[in-house]
Amino acid sequence: MVDGVLTANTGGGNTWKDLLKYNYRIGVNYFNSVVIANKERFAKLPPEVQDKVKKIIKDNMPLITSAMENDEDNLTKKFAEGGMTVTEPSQADQDEAAKIIATFWDDWAKSKGPDAAAAVKQVRAALGR
Repeated sequence: MVDGVLTANTGGGNTWKDLLKYNYRIGVNYFNSVVIANKERFAKLPPEVQDKVKKIIKDNMPLITSAMENDEDNLTKKFAEGGMTVTEPSQADQDEAAKIIATFWDDWAKSKGPDAAAAVKQVRAALGR
């Protein structure tokens, strides 16, 4: 029995839409598309091929991320039209969620070491948080 899932509509939400009746839209995390390559194999490619691959990725990943964002919005509307109850969180719920999760990344970074702590600090500075 599945009581609920934590997923985006573009992922598991779309896969399991027939099993789900409710969709609570609080964003606990966001995922940008990534490309993963074997570092050793990539290093063996000629430099001009590496440069072409990097350019293709740099040019296309923002487009893919944007398409996923649009798909998320379109699927949310489609699910609601199909009878799923879609609920946007109240500001109070968002504030409470932010309060609950506030120390999560700091705790995670401490458990992973100084590089992770530095990365979290950089992300927070970039986000102004």
